[in-house]
Amino acid sequence: MLRVKVIDACRKIDSNGMYHRYMANEHVPTEKIIAYQEQKKKDLLKFHLANNPGYVDFLKRNGISDFENLKWEELPIITKADLKGEEMIVKSNAHHLHHTGGSTGKPLIYALSRDCVSALWAAIWRAFSVLDVKPCEALVMVAGTSLFNKESLSRRVYNWLNRFHVVSAFDLNDETLKKTYEMMVRKNIKVVYGYTSSVLCLLKYFDANNIKLKLKGVFTTSEMMIPAVRELARKCCDCDVIDIYGANDGGILAFECKEHSGYHVSWERSFVEIVDNRIILTDLFNTSFPFIRYQVEDMTSASELIMEPCKCGRTMFRLPNVSGRIFDMIE
Repeated sequence: MLRVKVIDACRKIDSNGMYHRYMANEHVPTEKIIAYQEQKKKDLLKFHLANNPGYVDFLKRNGISDFENLKWEELPIITKADLKGEEMIVKSNAHHLHHTGGSTGKPLIYALSRDCVSALWAAIWRAFSVLDVKPCEALVMVAGTSLFNKESLSRRVYNWLNRFHVVSAFDLNDETLKKTYEMMVRKNIKVVYGYTSSVLCLLKYFDANNIKLKLKGVFTTSEMMIPAVRELARKCCDCDVIDIYGANDGGILAFECKEHSGYHVSWERSFVEIVDNRIILTDLFNTSFPFIRYQVEDMTSASELIMEPCKCGRTMFRLPNVSGRIFDMIE
């Protein structure tokens, strides 16, 4: 974990400590999870009411005037359109500024507090642990700018510390895929992580060229799961595929286990509601920006979370599925 500690020191965060806390929380009794989230919701709302004039103004514009007796379900659902500008940032708690990719509209500039930044990779590492992949274990990352920025010197150093071997999702021709395969063999890389469609391109290349490369696991994200990815991973790499659903705006990181029966939600940071099949998120860690009952623009075909423990033994609540985006359009 030395690499993780170096990253934490450079970024002034504690992803190492957060990861160990997360790993210890996979079998917490349901009633304790509920009690924890109820208290965190109260504390978060109290903080923003006291310290975030922009959020208070939003509530007033939506007819909220009695803040003393305000019930959670009375809080208006907030959208990207409501969060424009910097008036809702609590600058004293802003550890990092970030933005959404903007695939469904204009990018949203938002702030993350320190615990949010600490939690991001801690939660991803917990997802990786399903297939016994350790923090900073060497992996191929097939991705675009939402997962990495190759132009930045600090990002290149960050990738080196994390042992990320980055392949651009936007240049997956046969030559690039051949070099990726050769690099994986040369460096003995056993893990692939990236956009679902991009990972599919890599696996199709393996299949077309009769390549058999045994891996520990394949992890997909950012797009809906494509069944062919799982089929080709088993055929070409003798491994499972774990799909990860994440939205840093909203604070959710949820992942499949080997049972593939829903997405285990990192409940420490994310409170999830399903309203008319819309996924509504509250980032329980974020005291710098009010992602409180935030409509993340993702949909599920389910009407509620799965609360009972999974066959894998984890007690983490599960999101049954992610079925698309609210504003998806096909031309």
